[in-house]
Amino acid sequence: DAAASSSDRLEHSYIIEKKEIESLMADAKRLERSGSKKKAEQIYQAIIAKDYRQFGAYYPLGKIFLEEGRTEEADYLAEILLDFDENTVKAQLLKGMVLEAFGKKEDALFYYNAAAASEPDDLEAFCHKKRLTAVLDRDDKLAAEARQALLNLDRLTAAKNVSSSGAEEEIEKKKAIIKIDEDIDELLQR
Repeated sequence: DAAASSSDRLEHSYIIEKKEIESLMADAKRLERSGSKKKAEQIYQAIIAKDYRQFGAYYPLGKIFLEEGRTEEADYLAEILLDFDENTVKAQLLKGMVLEAFGKKEDALFYYNAAAASEPDDLEAFCHKKRLTAVLDRDDKLAAEARQALLNLDRLTAAKNVSSSGAEEEIEKKKAIIKIDEDIDELLQR
């Protein structure tokens, strides 16, 4: 009976910890969307410090590092993700972004292609692949269209993560979805 009680306490502790981490992740995403990237960064780092296996925090933290020009730190996170599972789309995308930041565009394209191949429905992977392919092919118009599709995708992701209580937010979400659909259709025709 004591063993069962101990097991119940461990399970309860795990559930509380999981809910706490989910809450922290939601807070970090909300802060990131609102422009408080430094606070979001601190939360992502706290999540990883609490449990290094919370791989969902690595990708957004790596993107923040890249935006801040902290490419070496972003590369470190990409390597951790790749070591965990080299076929994870987020790991491949982050590594591609890091290599692109280092100026290694052909190497970055390898990772974007791998991400798009491992998850064909991932729009972010598709757009990064198309954008960099266009850059390497010197197709400025297509590269600009793919960049715009990525920006619209970021807007949609932010809109999806916001509560859908207001009609104005719903309208913005629908506009973003329509714009992404148009962007993707145009990219696919090329």
